[in-house]
Amino acid sequence: MNVATLGPAGTFAEIATRRYLEETSKANKIKYYSSIKLALAAIGGECEAAVIPIENFSEGFIPLVLDVLAKRDLFIIHEVILPIQFSFVSNCPIIEDIKKVFCQFVAKGQCSEFLSTLGPVKDISTQSNTESLELLQQELDPAGAVVPTHVVVGKTFPKVIGCVNDFSENQTRFIAVSTIRNSSYSQDSDGYKTSVIIYGNQDYPGLLGDILSSFSVRRINITSLISRPSGKKFGQYHFFIDVTGHDCELKLKEAIKEVRSKCSIKLLGSYKTASI
Repeated sequence: MNVATLGPAGTFAEIATRRYLEETSKANKIKYYSSIKLALAAIGGECEAAVIPIENFSEGFIPLVLDVLAKRDLFIIHEVILPIQFSFVSNCPIIEDIKKVFCQFVAKGQCSEFLSTLGPVKDISTQSNTESLELLQQELDPAGAVVPTHVVVGKTFPKVIGCVNDFSENQTRFIAVSTIRNSSYSQDSDGYKTSVIIYGNQDYPGLLGDILSSFSVRRINITSLISRPSGKKFGQYHFFIDVTGHDCELKLKEAIKEVRSKCSIKLLGSYKTASI
C-alpha cells in the first residue's frame, strides 16, 4: 500500500514519511500529493495512511488538519518531530533587485521576520517548499524563494542567505494518519501520547473546566490544548487535547469515560511520543 505525503520529493514531509516508515518497519511506497488536503483525502482510497504536518514550534497547529480530523473517521497512529531550517535563495546577487518571492504558505509564518526585510516585493504563496524552488528556477525576472536548507546543498545560486527562520530551534511535528487505529501497546515501554477531540455541541458553563479536571485529578499531564470553530454557529468550538499516557492505562481510561459522560469525545489514538 501507499503512504500519502506532501510532494514533490525533497520536502520536509518526505523526510518525515521516510522516518515513519523506518521507525515502524513498513515497506510502503510514498505517493506524493500537491497539497495537505489532497494527501488527507487519499487515506482509505489510494493510500493506507498519510504523513502530514500538524504543528510547528512557532506557528502552532495547522487549522486544515484539525478540521479534517474532526470531520473524518481518522486516527493518529504515529508522530515524527523534525528540526526545520530555511534558507533564502535568489536568481540575482542583489537583494534590492528582487521583484517577487516564492514561499510555501506554512513556511511564510516561520520566516516572517526575514521576509519583512525584503521590502515591497510580490509575495507568491506555494503549496510546498519544493514548488517554491521549482518556480524560482523557472523565473526569468529577479526573484527569490524560501526553501529548506537541505535542498541548497550541492546547488549554486547567485545569492544564498542561511537560517532565515524566526527561531533557530524551529521544529515541526508530523503525524501519520490512517482509517485504522494503532493497537500496539507495551507496558514495559513509556513515552506514549493520546489525542482526543471534544465536540462542542453539548456546551454548558464550566464544560472546559470539568474536562480538564477529569485529567488533572488523575495526575494526567495535558501537553496541548487548542480550540477550533465547529463551523456550525458562533460560540461553538471543538477542543483538541493531547495528554501523556496510553488509553489502555486505567487512569486514562477512567478519565476518558468520565469526559464521555458529559459530552461527545472522539479518541484520535494513542501512539509513541516522538524522539527529537
